Amino acid sequence: MKLNNSDLLNLSLEQIASAIGDPTEPVFTLLYQRHPELAAFSREDTSWQHYMIQEILQNLMEMAENPDTALAIIRDMTLHHQMIGLEADTFKGMYRTLHDVVVQHLSGPHREDMTALWEDSVQRICRSVDSAF
Repeated sequence: MKLNNSDLLNLSLEQIASAIGDPTEPVFTLLYQRHPELAAFSREDTSWQHYMIQEILQNLMEMAENPDTALAIIRDMTLHHQMIGLEADTFKGMYRTLHDVVVQHLSGPHREDMTALWEDSVQRICRSVDSAF
């Protein structure tokens, strides 16, 4: 049975939750390694990191259902992040890092389709970010 994008994204999120629970810590650990310029944003209180992951996952869910709306939201987020001094590569790095954390834990008969959805979504987001900068 072929799953639609929303079903594939939900399945991938269920698998990541089952495999590692909340992805916030592994995503930000890897993100800080890849983008040390973000160290200035690191705080003992990680609630903002959880908020960011939640926002990004909501955008990805919107992307699965309505890509035009999701990309418009992401362009607005891009401009906001640009105003606080983040470069495009750093902003795109968050999506790439989330992708890398999630994809390594995907499994089962829909693994290939889930991986393709994540890769396509992140590529489209990165192109949208580039067009906003």
